[in-house]
Amino acid sequence: MSTPVHEPVLDFDIAAGDHVCAMYTVPAERNAILRAFLDAGLGAGHKCLIGLQDPDAPSIIRRLGMQADVDRCLASQQLDVLGADDPQF
Repeated sequence: MSTPVHEPVLDFDIAAGDHVCAMYTVPAERNAILRAFLDAGLGAGHKCLIGLQDPDAPSIIRRLGMQADVDRCLASQQLDVLGADDPQF
């Protein structure tokens, strides 16, 4: 059995397969949290799933100014973004 890889993100150790739920009070906090987690996860080649209570969630992710190519990650399904109007949400 292999040892899970832990990556520090926002002073937390996150292992592959961990589920993370973040609470925020203003959009700027949300964006900082999302940017840090997605940059670390996508940069390491991990699959990322984001659910936002906003019908235009993909546009929010595109505006974060991340290092990763968001459109490429969405097209390859490395990144899945669900918004409030998505039936799976």
